[in-house]
Amino acid sequence: MPVNKLNCIDRLRVFATFAVVMIHICMTEVENSTINNIGICNYIIYSIGYNLVRWAVPVFIMISGFLLLQPSKEISNRKLRHYIIRMALTLLIFGTIYATMEIVFDSGLEQWQLLIPKAIIRVLQMKSWDHLWYLYCLIGLYIMTPFAKAAMKSIHENQLKTLLLVLYFLDFIIPALNMMTGMRLSTFYIAANQYFFYYLLGYYLSLKDNCIVKNQKLVYVFAACSFIIISLWDAIKVYLYSDYSHWIRKANFMIPPMAVAIFVFFLVNKSFNKPEAKWLKSISRCSFGIYLIHPFYVNIIYKVLHFTPTSVPIVLGIVVLFAVVFAAAWFSSWIIVKIPGINKII
Repeated sequence: MPVNKLNCIDRLRVFATFAVVMIHICMTEVENSTINNIGICNYIIYSIGYNLVRWAVPVFIMISGFLLLQPSKEISNRKLRHYIIRMALTLLIFGTIYATMEIVFDSGLEQWQLLIPKAIIRVLQMKSWDHLWYLYCLIGLYIMTPFAKAAMKSIHENQLKTLLLVLYFLDFIIPALNMMTGMRLSTFYIAANQYFFYYLLGYYLSLKDNCIVKNQKLVYVFAACSFIIISLWDAIKVYLYSDYSHWIRKANFMIPPMAVAIFVFFLVNKSFNKPEAKWLKSISRCSFGIYLIHPFYVNIIYKVLHFTPTSVPIVLGIVVLFAVVFAAAWFSSWIIVKIPGINKII
């Protein structure tokens, strides 16, 4: 793979890291309060901010597909086992720490000798902090990688396009129709459903002269329309009906155009082909650690310091909170990646 593509991917990873921190800045208060407490205008600002960046985790998964599924890049079973063990250890360590914190937040230090066993059970039950779902997802995708790579070697580009369209229909359109109409159409879930779709989509974008890159202007138009539709629909529901039922979290069928547009923009933009600045390389190296650590600071600020963006004018609050959380998570990750042993799993 040309070096310039790796530079583009590194910059994309940095941008997605910024975006995933913004997701939790915007959604933490929404998910732990009510519209009446937040205020309709503040809620709409939160939802606009969230909708602007909700492509972040899909883009991370697409980056994995872009890098791992290329038939020309051989990945040994030993290396894949290393990836899986690394992810499982990270999940166990951070999942246990966060589950322990949550138990203490909820129940104090009663039966403290059972804290760690209870926390580990929560991790095994996928009941630690929400953002760790991404690690469970990655473990599943890594397990499927040898089979996906073998399929990609023999599949024609047109067949891959057809498969992506079928997956999009089954995993995005049908659930959206069920949600909006109350119907119960079967989805025939395939593989890792939506995230397997993004994994294959990342690989498709690595193909030379793929139709998405050729029609990038149309992709940008679809992405802009998706953002406008999600934001307007959410604002109308809240403003007219005071109805917040996590619709914006469920409207996943609008995310692929936004994720693809962001990915393509970084992939084809010549200004991203240049060597990276040191701070960009640092954030890229620390991006996984930032992802893992930043909710710790969000929760400390919200639950211990009792400060939220609406404690001050909301836009100022979002900006300040984002800057503080990102800087703290970056610094923490930078320290951790220098610790022998630990730096091999983060």
